[in-house]
Amino acid sequence: MDTIAEMKRYFSFIALFCLMQGCGGSTTADGVASSGAAATVSIVVDNPNISDSSTGKSVGKSVDVAVNYSPVEDYSNMSVSKAVLSSLAPSTCTLTFSGADFTTFTASFSLPSGASSVTATLPLTAGSSRTICVSCPDSSGTTNGIEVGYNACTTTDLAAGANSVSMSTKFLNMITDDTSVLNFARINQESSSQTKIQLAFGSVLTDAQKTAMKCIVELDRSGSGTSFGSIDPDQSNGFTSATTGSRPNPYFLITGGVSRPVALFYDQYDYLYMRPTAAWSTTDSGNTMAVITYGITQNKTSVDTDQKGQWAVLCSLTGVTPWDRAPNSGYAKFDLSPNTNISTDTIASDGGSCTEARSGETCLSGICGSTSKCVAIRPGTQGHGRLLAGPDFGTTTADSTDGTGTAARFSSPRQACASPDGVNVFVTDGINHTIRQIVYSTGVVTTLAGTAGINGSTNATGAAARFSTPVGCVVDSTGANIYVAEFGNNMVRKVVVSTGVVTLVAGSGTGTRTDGTGAGASFNQPYGIAIDNAGNNLYVTEHSSNSVRQIVISSGVVTTLAVFSESVDLNCPHGIDIDSTDTYLYVANNACGSVSGNTIARINTSTGATSTIAGAGGLGNANATGSLLSMTFRGAEGIAVHPGDQGIYVSEAQGDRIRMLNLETGISYTISGSEDGSAGDEWSGSGTGSLYSNPALISIDATGSILYVADQSNNKIRKITQNSSDPS
Repeated sequence: MDTIAEMKRYFSFIALFCLMQGCGGSTTADGVASSGAAATVSIVVDNPNISDSSTGKSVGKSVDVAVNYSPVEDYSNMSVSKAVLSSLAPSTCTLTFSGADFTTFTASFSLPSGASSVTATLPLTAGSSRTICVSCPDSSGTTNGIEVGYNACTTTDLAAGANSVSMSTKFLNMITDDTSVLNFARINQESSSQTKIQLAFGSVLTDAQKTAMKCIVELDRSGSGTSFGSIDPDQSNGFTSATTGSRPNPYFLITGGVSRPVALFYDQYDYLYMRPTAAWSTTDSGNTMAVITYGITQNKTSVDTDQKGQWAVLCSLTGVTPWDRAPNSGYAKFDLSPNTNISTDTIASDGGSCTEARSGETCLSGICGSTSKCVAIRPGTQGHGRLLAGPDFGTTTADSTDGTGTAARFSSPRQACASPDGVNVFVTDGINHTIRQIVYSTGVVTTLAGTAGINGSTNATGAAARFSTPVGCVVDSTGANIYVAEFGNNMVRKVVVSTGVVTLVAGSGTGTRTDGTGAGASFNQPYGIAIDNAGNNLYVTEHSSNSVRQIVISSGVVTTLAVFSESVDLNCPHGIDIDSTDTYLYVANNACGSVSGNTIARINTSTGATSTIAGAGGLGNANATGSLLSMTFRGAEGIAVHPGDQGIYVSEAQGDRIRMLNLETGISYTISGSEDGSAGDEWSGSGTGSLYSNPALISIDATGSILYVADQSNNKIRKITQNSSDPS
């Protein structure tokens, strides 16, 4: 689909009707009476200028189409000129005439490019209450019986002689705009299971524009689809309020991302129902298009039971919040009810089974994780730090013993990172200088690589390999490889899960910050590590260089993405994780004893631009009640981004707790550990009744339901199974 630059003009028909008393009384269309009076009817279909900000915004838009009828008998040769409609490309229009005293008469005409007129004999009886309709559907992707296009209807009296009829076009399941932002929007159900919203932009978006993009798709479900109001400049009938809980209608909020956008569906009370699948695509002309896909059953149960009403769209490419601004369009109709092929799915709740191939179409949340389980869309606010492996509560003995559950021993574990399928959990065992493996279902612990108590930098297989204080770890999306940030060796290493083979990814071993390739690059005490969802890049925090480095996995090329400054409270970066769109990194700045730090930074992966999104700086226990910048930390250490992108989790080494930061509401919660930062070694049925001692880096599973915590001073690996209800 391409541009619709010509769709703002007038859409006019000039038709000469041969009414049957003046045409010899013969019937030339099925069911039409053979009596009447000759008349000329001029049909004009138009709209106010939608671009005029001084008046109410028009409903729908108009199109230049001129039709000139003259008496002929060959209906198959009818044609009509049209404006350039390469995005919305109807090939046929239909004129329908109806009245109480005769059978409805329908005449269709094709729209070949370049034609200037259409001629036909159109018999019709003059009289009162004659309904005239024109419909021009776009046939692409509408085999399910849903019409996408534009139409207009009016009812009037037709007298013998000259008549003039005016009516306004309404777009159906389509909204157009000729600005450089939104070019058109389209909603359809192209298959028996999917609902699809397409937002086509007027240009090829840059990464910066993709990141800044914000769109609102508002659905007036109570609108009948036939009676339209207008969008006033003061938004009294449109996007009326940016105040939480007082929106006029349910809506989709689509925000940008480098690898893909994110779509969220809210009701008018701002309750988050669903995160549909979102992806970048292109129009036929090569411009950028955002495609939002979700299930028909989800549409009927969560979005709109009747599947029809009115809708409007508003987009910004500059990061401006779309609320309280004029839409990029007027309202148009949406009607998905004619789809006769609707398939009813069983919609699963969080943790229920789903099919990855269908993304989240069978999940209430709209997200199907890599384990074929539905992912919670909202981050949890409570959790219990149960034991996965290591000494039982009340015992903190450090050792390197392989075993099952409480029989296994660790020595200052630094991070536990899970495979995407959740089958295995891998541990960087810091003082033992080893990489350990835990089978989640049984708690069986083995040593995958390295030998306990012997440090070094040897690349080899299994026990023959050597590490020096491995800290951060991350597993790639295939589950085949573990990447390890080695604090002691100033290197990043790879461990093959199936064989235990250890190889160098990058790092010379010299403690400096030097960009380069493979062993030609240097790190200064690498600490945390993250991998993007595409599996192309690693991101590493450097404890002593106050920086974040990027490694291209395929080539080993290392560059410096961001350097922090103590002056802006970004000091001593430790934990790092990335959002699901690969747009932002989140970094826990530990402060390492400095007065500056104890904040959470966000870094744009494309530009390296850095901002503080949480933490007032300095030490404290305060939670946030509306602004994350007001909260305080005690040694922000580990960080994990919830797969729904709505929240992040932070472990505090000196605060001895794990907190959840809701990025949407600006509220934070202590989900596990003491509110006042008390240390201990205890599990409780209450989240805040569980105690930790120097919790290190954390990670989250693919379903967003389990956090893994390396309880460092207690020499345990703990799992926090969350309560996903969010009182905010």
